[in-house]
Amino acid sequence: MTSSVPSRPNRGRARRVLVALLLVGLLLASVALPLAGAMGFLGPRTYLVVSLNPAELRPHGGFVGAYAVVELSYGRVVSLEYGDSKDLDHVYAERVDSGEKPPLDVYPALTHAGHSPDFPTTARALAEAYWHIADVRPYGVIAVDPAAAAGLVRIVGPMHVRGEAEAVTDDNLVGIVLKHTQSFDDDDDDRKQFVFDLGLELASRLRTLPPTRWLEVLQALSTAADERHIQLHGDDPIVQPLIHARGWDGSYPLPTDDFLAVVDSNWRLGNKANLVTDQELDYRVAIAPDGTSIATLTITYENRGTGGLSFSTADMPFLDQATYDADVRIYAPLGSQWLSPGDAQNPEPELGRTVFLERVEVPPKSRHSLTVQYRLPDRRVDGGRIDYELFVRKQAGTSAVPFTLIVTGPEGSRVGGTDKREWSAQANLLVDRRFRVAFERISGGG
Repeated sequence: MTSSVPSRPNRGRARRVLVALLLVGLLLASVALPLAGAMGFLGPRTYLVVSLNPAELRPHGGFVGAYAVVELSYGRVVSLEYGDSKDLDHVYAERVDSGEKPPLDVYPALTHAGHSPDFPTTARALAEAYWHIADVRPYGVIAVDPAAAAGLVRIVGPMHVRGEAEAVTDDNLVGIVLKHTQSFDDDDDDRKQFVFDLGLELASRLRTLPPTRWLEVLQALSTAADERHIQLHGDDPIVQPLIHARGWDGSYPLPTDDFLAVVDSNWRLGNKANLVTDQELDYRVAIAPDGTSIATLTITYENRGTGGLSFSTADMPFLDQATYDADVRIYAPLGSQWLSPGDAQNPEPELGRTVFLERVEVPPKSRHSLTVQYRLPDRRVDGGRIDYELFVRKQAGTSAVPFTLIVTGPEGSRVGGTDKREWSAQANLLVDRRFRVAFERISGGG
């Protein structure tokens, strides 16, 4: 009779499995630890969330109409404060008047803290303002606009929100929000309360979604961040570079061969005319044989008036048949020189670019075009070949601005692979756009 003897354990294989498990654990930790810090697992984290209103456009996306302060601890929301941003400004003013707080350079503190199209710059200003108001320094700042909310409402379906008889959908969301926030019939009514109730209902509906639909939510948030309807900036040294790599922090890119950003600021009248004002960009570059280039930019505005909206604006004094009156900043490569119209500008550099300043006024039911011309910095001519590259920056808060580019090469040249001297492209600025074209000298030409 023979007995079965257990085989000796394969210690080498066990060690390999253990090492593999440790490596997997380290990999998971390298991903989870940064998120753990941001979610409050390594200590409470406070985030300032600002709601931007692109109907009243600002360089960073829109007027800061409402805010929320969220404190996370161990991945859970432990406190939530929200309100009208103007209320915080009033609190700050009272603290300054009493001598409790020193005055900031910019006032009102929160609603006017950010004037930069570079969101990290604006986010730091917003965080600084909130710290002066509430003695709490946010760990991060998140900006959202209605387009981001509409993408999520599209997922959860029609919602019934307290104080509104009509179901809220992604199509009517903006109109319903304006109906509640822009009606001034009752001065005692909290006009912004509907925005908070809508946000709470949306969050509740998202939490009840089955796991099979979580990917839809992530995709909607990712799309909103790609289109700069969500912008995020924080102090986390590990997470923030990841956000920056995706372009979700709203920071300006490094200088390129040619660069264009048209940044509107509708602040003079404090109205919501951007809701009914469309913009188109036409950009033409003529390159000389020595590489010097002249850029001609035409910005066309159309104010459709409020008569064609799906809701009445009769009780909305800051929207009803409003004139669009805005400062326009044109960001061009550093060293660009103003040519026309009018007297030569003496711009100061900002964000590594030259900035030209204009102003536009567009009454209801009218069109207006603004054309400017400037000389771009000299470009390199390499053996008769000229490479041209343009990066066009989309302004946060805008959506799908039509853009036309026409580049004309030097006499005696042609677009590589063609017999044409002119190259053109059309796109919309749903996101940032990049264009490239190369011109080569025609044999025996010039």
